[in-house]
Amino acid sequence: MKITGGCSFFNSEIDPQKPAYEEFDFSPDLTCIIGGRMSGKSTLLDGIRYEFKHELPRNKQLQKDVVDRAKTKFLSGNPSLEIEIKGPENETLPLKDRWCARFYTQREIQQIANDQSSLKNIIYSFNDNGHCDLSDAENELLSLNTDIELLANKLLTARERLLQAESIFLTAKKSKEALSKFHDAGIDDLENLQKDASKIKQNTTKIVEAIAAISSLPQNIESIAPGDMLHALSKDLLDENKLGNDLIYKTKKYKIARRYMLCIVNSLLKDLSSLSAGFDMLLSKTKSNIIEKLVELGEAPELINQFDKLTRDSKDYEIAEKNLLEAKIKYLHDLRDFVKKIKIRRNLLGAKGALLSKNIESISEIFNDSIKVSIIQNGCNEKLNDWVQSLKDQGITRWWNSCREKKHNVSPQELYHNFKHNKLDLCGMSNIVSGKFISKINFENKIKLLSIYSEDTFVVELLVDQANNDYKPLQELSGGAQISVLLSLILESGDSTPLVIDQPEDEIDKAYLFDVLIPSLRRLKGKRQIIFSTHDPNIVVNADADLVIYLEANSKKSCVKSRGAIEEVGIKNAIIKILDGGEEAFKLRKQKYGF
Repeated sequence: MKITGGCSFFNSEIDPQKPAYEEFDFSPDLTCIIGGRMSGKSTLLDGIRYEFKHELPRNKQLQKDVVDRAKTKFLSGNPSLEIEIKGPENETLPLKDRWCARFYTQREIQQIANDQSSLKNIIYSFNDNGHCDLSDAENELLSLNTDIELLANKLLTARERLLQAESIFLTAKKSKEALSKFHDAGIDDLENLQKDASKIKQNTTKIVEAIAAISSLPQNIESIAPGDMLHALSKDLLDENKLGNDLIYKTKKYKIARRYMLCIVNSLLKDLSSLSAGFDMLLSKTKSNIIEKLVELGEAPELINQFDKLTRDSKDYEIAEKNLLEAKIKYLHDLRDFVKKIKIRRNLLGAKGALLSKNIESISEIFNDSIKVSIIQNGCNEKLNDWVQSLKDQGITRWWNSCREKKHNVSPQELYHNFKHNKLDLCGMSNIVSGKFISKINFENKIKLLSIYSEDTFVVELLVDQANNDYKPLQELSGGAQISVLLSLILESGDSTPLVIDQPEDEIDKAYLFDVLIPSLRRLKGKRQIIFSTHDPNIVVNADADLVIYLEANSKKSCVKSRGAIEEVGIKNAIIKILDGGEEAFKLRKQKYGF
């Protein structure tokens, strides 16, 4: 990696005539970055991590520290970076995919003790394929869980629509069946009478309108034109021709016709009113006969009042039947998909469990049972907890809280199985609580329960008293012991991706350093690229670092003061000066130790 310009890493002594730059090369085996305090070791590693877009610490504060150092120090002054990655990787891929390194800070390692996700990733890597098989299973499981949750929602929606379609269809069906009894009771006669009665009422309305129209006509023709004008006109017409006589005749005829039409339509209105009254009586009698027959057929007398509604509802029978069939098909399709995914998840969990058991056995063998990993099945049960709380029953809640206090991790699958086979006592429920639980499990709650997946959690323990075979959980160990255990797991895993750790030795003791860490580093030569920044000469020398990068800094910049193998004079002097306290201190220790 070549850094040109910027304000953080450069060496102006390389060529004063060119822009200041600095170069970093890393061995494919063990590279140790050394230097005094504030020489830029952490800045360099954090900058690479950020620039390559590798995963940042999960802890928010640690993440902020890494990003701040990368932005404000490593990338200060906006330097340009030239990066060369040796290997067969596709050069068009992102940097993080071409160099798939794992980064850890010393505090980041310690916090893994309380981070199940990071701990799980380390445990997954203890197999021949790194952690590919278990990671693939985990990714498939995550995808399955997402699919199952979506299918559960689809299934519940399809179920609701099916119930609505069934309700509408049953209403239409009952209406159709009720109408058949109406027909048996003579409803057809009533319908014909109602049609005739309706026509009579329509004609009566028209007659009333005709009477109003005729009544609005002028009674005398004189009202059409002024009287004097009409008389003068009539006189002139009588003197000259017969037209005047014809006009007077027609005027009289108009008056007679108007009176005659009023008599006719009034008489017709009287007849229609009488006819309408007769029809009303006939309709009433027909209805009474129908009611009697309906009662004989086992129906309530009031049913006749629902005839119009029954008629409307029955007209939708064919549509309702079609909609019901479509809703059933959709519901059964979604149910089949949901059950299929549940079965696939069950099989995948079985396969994943078998792989995980092998990993745990590998850990025991590698560390000769000094480090032990156990699985707490369904240890992460927050989703199940939310589901139980949604039932809103005090007795069920008390049972659930008791299970959690006793660390009896009931799985969603176990709970459903025992519910289905009426064996809830196996989950620790009393008869009363079982009864309440059963009453709460409707279709929606059943589907939600089946869709829940509770992840397993892991417990890592260290053998602290071999004579008594006494183990202590990782969370109860000191900070140094936690780092020792976790660093051991990280180094001995089957993961072959490059490993970058910033100053891991700060809290670990020398016995662990010599007995575990250094032998592990030596065994990994040729198998895994490792980059350490360190203050400890034992890691550099005893682990036989292939490349040592010595950083030196002033108030403005940091640069590579020397680089090379341990045997090179510049590196040897740097190790003695920076890590061993100088030549005099080194000679004094030699004298004190009697070497």
